[in-house]
Amino acid sequence: MLAALQAQVAGWLSASQPFAGPPEIPVVTERQGNWLNRMERALVEGGVGLSLVVTVAKLAKASTGHLHFAPSLAIHVWENVLLNDAPGGAQIPAADAVLAVLAILSGREPDGGLSPLVLDDVTPAENTKTGIVMYEIVMKTAITLRRI
Repeated sequence: MLAALQAQVAGWLSASQPFAGPPEIPVVTERQGNWLNRMERALVEGGVGLSLVVTVAKLAKASTGHLHFAPSLAIHVWENVLLNDAPGGAQIPAADAVLAVLAILSGREPDGGLSPLVLDDVTPAENTKTGIVMYEIVMKTAITLRRI
């Protein structure tokens, strides 16, 4: 269920402007392997100026019942400013990409009985060694599981 949720959110993002391009912005999920190392390598060495990664931030038990869970998704927006601003780059600042993610996802209702996505937090970060700017957007949803 959580892998399907990640894939659905990644699909919504990659099919929407400004991420659909041109140029197309890579949107991947944590299911695609060692995404943290791959993303840093792509941004530093691979010529990617802006990309998004969808992961599960947390799976918490909700207070309303023992079978009620509130999974959180994290959408990581990564930007190599020099590559992103260069000719052929997306030229979408990471902060603007964050606003686009929020506009695309806020209130969207995932499949599988999950409640609509709502914003929980946005946290900026910067890797001063590599010059990479990153934002983590955390969005919550909830589901009541059924006994089998």
